[in-house]
Amino acid sequence: MRKPIFIAIIFFSFYSLDLFAQSATIITTPTCENSDKGEIQITLDYVQGGLFGYNPPHTVRFHNTSTDVYGEMVAYNKSFTISELEAGDYEISVELSETVVYNLCATVEKVIEIRLVDKKRSCSEDGYIKIEPVGGIPP
Repeated sequence: MRKPIFIAIIFFSFYSLDLFAQSATIITTPTCENSDKGEIQITLDYVQGGLFGYNPPHTVRFHNTSTDVYGEMVAYNKSFTISELEAGDYEISVELSETVVYNLCATVEKVIEIRLVDKKRSCSEDGYIKIEPVGGIPP
């Protein structure tokens, strides 16, 4: 008489399992005095390829929460730049795979111009200068 053979099949879902840590380096370039656009440079750090790695291209979505403007692009490398951005706070999502989305935040600041309002020079008493900032993002 033959003994029965039991075969156990175990299914895994990697939807919420992070096998490798993902991280990103974010560098923001502020808008300039003569321009109203800045950029965000992102370098993703993850295992590329293989069974549990990720591969470009990645869909990148971004939202300027200060102006409520949305945008989307495709990144063909682990390092990419989102350019022509207005000053403000950004929420960024990068789709690493169909089931893994990496969320980031960044701020593009506007360069502040400093305007001289008044000044007083004196050899016999204290002098002063009065300046005021123009532009930028208030705290």
